[in-house]
Amino acid sequence: MRLACCALFALLARCTAFAQNDGTLDPSFGIGGIVTTNMGSLDDFGFGIALQSDGRLLIAGVVGTGATTNDFGIARYTTSGLLDLSFGGTGKVVTPIGALDDQARSIAIQPNGRILVAGHAFLSSINSGTDFAIVRYMQDGSLDNSFGTGGKVTVNIALNNDAAYAIGLQDDGKIVVAGTAYLNSIYQVAVVRCLENGLLDGSFGVGGKVTFNFGSNTSLATSVSIQDGQILLGGYVYEGSDLQFALARLSENGSLDPSFGSGGKVVTSLGPGGDLSHGMVVQGDGRILLCGQTAIGGDTAIAIVRYNSTGILDSSFGNNGVVVWNVSNVSDEAWSIKTQDDGKILVAGSSGFDIAMIRLFPDGVLDNSFGTAGVVLTSYGQGSSRANAMAIQDDGQIVLCGGSQVGSGADFIVTRYKSNLASSSTHGFEIQKPLVQVFPNPNNGRFTIVLDGSAQVNTLRLFDSSGREMRVEKVMGSISTEICYELRAGHYLLEVISNHAREVHQLVVH
Repeated sequence: MRLACCALFALLARCTAFAQNDGTLDPSFGIGGIVTTNMGSLDDFGFGIALQSDGRLLIAGVVGTGATTNDFGIARYTTSGLLDLSFGGTGKVVTPIGALDDQARSIAIQPNGRILVAGHAFLSSINSGTDFAIVRYMQDGSLDNSFGTGGKVTVNIALNNDAAYAIGLQDDGKIVVAGTAYLNSIYQVAVVRCLENGLLDGSFGVGGKVTFNFGSNTSLATSVSIQDGQILLGGYVYEGSDLQFALARLSENGSLDPSFGSGGKVVTSLGPGGDLSHGMVVQGDGRILLCGQTAIGGDTAIAIVRYNSTGILDSSFGNNGVVVWNVSNVSDEAWSIKTQDDGKILVAGSSGFDIAMIRLFPDGVLDNSFGTAGVVLTSYGQGSSRANAMAIQDDGQIVLCGGSQVGSGADFIVTRYKSNLASSSTHGFEIQKPLVQVFPNPNNGRFTIVLDGSAQVNTLRLFDSSGREMRVEKVMGSISTEICYELRAGHYLLEVISNHAREVHQLVVH
């Protein structure tokens, strides 16, 4: 099938469904696999990531709106990395909650498609502190007025300095948010549970709130996971002069589960200095993985610890349950951890100024088939970048989000990487040749699209550089169609969709 189109296009990058090495940036996403988004007037950092069932991508984080003010921010992207203009009108939504420092740190999507974002908000200059904050949005980015007050819920646990870092959804629809609160002159783990309408769940802890210490000193929960109705909390604790990994499990009513670890808690020291746990994932067999960093000399290294389902270190993983890895001779950190369908373990964070990702076999051995000897480093611009969260698409591709220095500020950064799981997945991207050929490229006003007749291409979508959908063409079978676009000079994206795959051609008109 041949389509002739009136327009001038210069090829910036082209993605096909060809199999590529695991860990290579996916050129069909953004520009060369990378998207950055300026959300506010100052520094913006993405902290949470969620994938919708239709493949669109949500990033939540902190948006700098003034010299001393931050707000909640969310951006939604299409599958090709364009801002989704059906979300908030621009693809971006910024929500102020309190007077000064509002920080969104985690995001979750409910089964009905509504979007929950959790973090903390500075509500009063009198208390000089923050409260837990949860905001719910409709699918179009508008606030959900059926949740809390005008779509917002704030929870005061201590007089000041309550900070939420993670959100989890129970099967019964209840919402769990975890972090820390300053009580009795010490930071303690703090957890709240809300009903679907945002009201605190009185059957959980005391009035919907639970506080405790991992050990004898300052404790923070940085990750949460729901396991068979019980609540797993990962984080860290000060013990003496050291920071250590920590893990706890709560029963349905919020009490510590005595069958887990020691009285419901586990503390793991990886060595002298500082051990910080940032991310957690529960494997399909119930084993629990924490990731973070450990101090080595004057720097830090990525640290991963695995426990069995009762909180005992898993001796079949790494060195008695622990893997420590130096990506380079600079400070390395791990902020997110996921498992692939084949059991391999992905860990993402930073190494020096770069986004860093490593992949391990299920026993903790580095997978040398991933990236370069098991490691992927991604630099952007002249400043530093870090991945704070990760998601794995149905087709196996890996998406990271975080923050990157751009000019004098920082922006959301989203990166997507190829995975060989995509070529063996039943969810798509299985064909081994391009869906279309576009030529000549570049040209002086006219180009031709030739479709692979066996690929069952059914839709062509054209977007401008702002993400606005300009044209949709439905194509069927082997019918020959000529399409003429009247386009001004500028950058465009042509998305090609078949029954089994998708391509994006990133182009520019002279």
